[in-house]
Amino acid sequence: MRKEDKKFRTREEMICDSIFIIKAPLTYATKYAMIDNICWSWTEYNGKYKGCEYWSEGALKLLNELKKDNEKIDYQKHFRHEHIVPRKILIDKILSLTNLNEEIYKNILNKFMIGTVVTVSEDENLNSLGYRQKMPVEFFEINSPEYENEWLRYKKANIIVKKGSWSDNKFITEADVCF
Repeated sequence: MRKEDKKFRTREEMICDSIFIIKAPLTYATKYAMIDNICWSWTEYNGKYKGCEYWSEGALKLLNELKKDNEKIDYQKHFRHEHIVPRKILIDKILSLTNLNEEIYKNILNKFMIGTVVTVSEDENLNSLGYRQKMPVEFFEINSPEYENEWLRYKKANIIVKKGSWSDNKFITEADVCF
């Protein structure tokens, strides 16, 4: 969303608005809907596809192949903007916390609310493994070395992810994401 748009919010504004709503005497459903909206806004802050700082290796390979054809790329046809921790899991976690404040909330969003561009087949693979709206059980086991490993679904699905930035309409890889 462009900064000129009336609906644009900075990430700090999203945090403040969220805390206000979460602490207000509203229904669970209203709070859930608001946080779900924040999840999308947070992960698409720099762009749903172009601008997204995490791309799978497979998605980058496909992007480069499509660019060779010099045609306009239909991103929705070939790619998915995926949340590394399903929104439902994260929203339930946030709404279960009794000591939530702006700092805790910001840390949760920065760690768990990350958007990653994957191929359609990688998205289908995650779904076929049962991870459409779920995390592997180890994510929740406090004694597991995989406890709260935000990238665990990708690790289990063997999806390699690159972190980068965008310059001149190109993704510049800065680092491999280590699971």
